[in-house]
Amino acid sequence: MSTVCNNRRPAPLRLGAALAVTVISCVMAVVSSAETYPDTLDRITKTKEFHIGFVVLPPAVFKDANTNEPMGYYVDIARYIAEQMNVKPVFHEETWATFISGLQAGRYDLSIAGTVNTIPRAMAVAFTEPLGYVGTCIIVAKSSAFQSLEDLAKPGIKIGVIQGAFMVPWAKQTFPNGQILESSTSAVVEPMNVVTGRVDASVTDSWICRKFASEHPEVRTLYSDEPLNITATGWMVRRDDLLLLNFVNSAIRYVRSTGTLKKFFDKYDGRQLQEKKQWEIWGPQ
Repeated sequence: MSTVCNNRRPAPLRLGAALAVTVISCVMAVVSSAETYPDTLDRITKTKEFHIGFVVLPPAVFKDANTNEPMGYYVDIARYIAEQMNVKPVFHEETWATFISGLQAGRYDLSIAGTVNTIPRAMAVAFTEPLGYVGTCIIVAKSSAFQSLEDLAKPGIKIGVIQGAFMVPWAKQTFPNGQILESSTSAVVEPMNVVTGRVDASVTDSWICRKFASEHPEVRTLYSDEPLNITATGWMVRRDDLLLLNFVNSAIRYVRSTGTLKKFFDKYDGRQLQEKKQWEIWGPQ
């Protein structure tokens, strides 16, 4: 009688070995991931420095005329959060064309540029909960005949807008026959192109719109009382920085629930469009 030897291990042993290999692989992957993406919040705590990027857009962010230091309600909120963390905020200025790349490159860990959450942007960064809302207004020369979007939608009209701003897609869609001229200058300066005649109209933030018109009698505004394209804005962290994102969202909820957010908005006359969305910003009145 011949004897057949079966050298195969019992099924439970094979399953256990496979499970062990899987567990070890997962642990190694976690370790590798932790080494590749260190805990940003832990680093901030240890170094006592919170690097924060900003883009000038009053009243959320602007620079003091004497010290050149950033000011505004977003700056004050960021300083308040850093103070509560017992760390020093270190601010880095960017433009609307570079603020995402600056975050991705690691020049700073949090961007407080009031940024509209779009699908393409969300593929590159992680957005916080909304802090406020912005809307679009249009600046034209006082001597011009423009009264409506239809007037500005005629062929050949030159429309100025800040490069990288949330109004760019809206302007291109609203004025498909116009010449959309994107400027790399700041939002405060860009409307000067209407004064100089470089553009026929400037599409900008509603607060900037009213502020600029009050200081330049040679221009007037369209839709300043009823802004267009009202959109929620928030801050940003790197796409994979989920621990920091969770912390910042918790901080935002705290400053909102304690009334600190409202206090900083009011300090700089920053409620601009918040009245239209106040139930989402401040809660029931």
